[in-house]
Amino acid sequence: LAACRICPAAMDVVAEQVWWEKKFVLAMLKQQVVPPAYITEELWRDIDVVIGMVSQRGRSLRYASEALKRNRKVVLAAVSQEGLALQHAGPEMRRDRMVVLAAVQKDGWALRYATQELWRDRLFVLTVDRQHSWALQFAPNELRCNRDIVLAAVERRGSALAYASQELQADEELVLAAVKSEGSALQHASKPLRCHLEIALAAVRRDPGALEFIAKELQDDPRLLQAISPSVLHAVDSSREREFQQNRVQEVQPLPDRIDDLPKNADLIPGAPSATPPEKLEASMREDAPSLSHGDVNASTPP
Repeated sequence: LAACRICPAAMDVVAEQVWWEKKFVLAMLKQQVVPPAYITEELWRDIDVVIGMVSQRGRSLRYASEALKRNRKVVLAAVSQEGLALQHAGPEMRRDRMVVLAAVQKDGWALRYATQELWRDRLFVLTVDRQHSWALQFAPNELRCNRDIVLAAVERRGSALAYASQELQADEELVLAAVKSEGSALQHASKPLRCHLEIALAAVRRDPGALEFIAKELQDDPRLLQAISPSVLHAVDSSREREFQQNRVQEVQPLPDRIDDLPKNADLIPGAPSATPPEKLEASMREDAPSLSHGDVNASTPP
């Protein structure tokens, strides 16, 4: 014990028989973190050792005996240290409200490991939704269709509308409650309700940025524009102008990168004299070629 306290690497040279002793293991757990590989299969069935292990590393629960994975005291110790340890708990514990709420309080993503039976517990659903607005995404379809539960969720956080059923996303009263809570929730509403003036007004009053989620045919409505401050409208108009300019740039065909990419007749412009053939140009550049007089140059120059 003294050697391991000074140098944790000394655990590698401790005799295997010593790790069989519960007293030694418990003493080690009090002074430092013990890797699961050092614990014998027999001690993974010992509640004191397992509680000591999961209190250090919650996911060590995976190595515990099946009986201890169903033990509330053991599982609570594990999820209190690491919420995602819930995935290694027995099914009885994953439908235990107290255990799952303890795990979710530590890590909201532990909700994915709650059983379907627990999601039918109204008190549990309302509690986790109060803690995490996105909790409905892990709920079964029957809960996403439950108007009372979804309404309570969107009143607290409008973005919860994203996880409601399509039928409820088309519910006028429910969507109105969502945008009053969070204007950007309008993006999750059904298309007809994004054309609804009353809902659109409520959304932009809560969040002027929600204008982008309103149907285009309604965005220029005078009543809607009056509800938005001039500074916001200027920002929106600037954004539209940038988008228009970007679209124009994309429509312009890029110039060829190399001269070789030009078409062969690129130098032929209607109404203009054709280029001098290469062989004549070469002949005119020879030293023995007769030079052109001033009159010849004027005669060959097009008017």
